[in-house]
Amino acid sequence: MVFPSTIVATMYLTLLAFCCFAPPSTTTGVGAVAAVPISCNYTSFSSGAYEHNTTLSASKGYNIYWTVDQLVGVIYLALEVKTKGWIGFGIADPNGRSMPGADVVIAKVVHGVGSAEDRHTTGFTMPIMDSCGQDWVILHAEEKQDTTIIELARHLTAPDLTKARTIPT
Repeated sequence: MVFPSTIVATMYLTLLAFCCFAPPSTTTGVGAVAAVPISCNYTSFSSGAYEHNTTLSASKGYNIYWTVDQLVGVIYLALEVKTKGWIGFGIADPNGRSMPGADVVIAKVVHGVGSAEDRHTTGFTMPIMDSCGQDWVILHAEEKQDTTIIELARHLTAPDLTKARTIPT
């Protein structure tokens, strides 16, 4: 799979564990970040709903799907990972292209309910919980057999650039 050059040139995806995120919906739902609502009106994962996809680790079954909605300034992510438990996904500092300075989300499914923690890194250590709030919205979360799927959305522009990365398009 070929990434759009602007994403490849400025964004580095850091594999922290295993994870899964979701496809966009056309209906405004219950989730919202900042002033623009994020669509979250769907109940099942469909990889075909995304414009782009890639595999970070074929041996670990870490697949990423995403669509950028320029009109509302939102990225929709679906992470499908062969694991149970928590998963992590990071957007690295475009200059460092490494874990220090990355904007991270750690997500999990417990008793069928998904949750996400917005975090950031200061080094090669456990990411620190953001004090500026939650940038990621869970759209869908499920565990099937040995696979966890978590679908998320986030605005492209981060409200607090000291701990979150603006996602270039």
